[in-house]
Amino acid sequence: MNSLLIVEDEKAIREGIRAIVERSAIVIDEITECKNGAEALELLLSRSYDVLITDIRMPGLDGVE
Repeated sequence: MNSLLIVEDEKAIREGIRAIVERSAIVIDEITECKNGAEALELLLSRSYDVLITDIRMPGLDGVE
């Protein structure tokens, strides 16, 4: 199973990344979206993803942290 986690604080960008991925030839079985780093960290502590796309500049916990 291919799973993707998208972490982006701007909704339009998050949805745009999802649309690009869904239109690509790469098969992704599960796409999960998070609006901030804290939300993503909580998910990552409970499960793993094959690919993570994250914004590196977000308020609070950013993609680098």
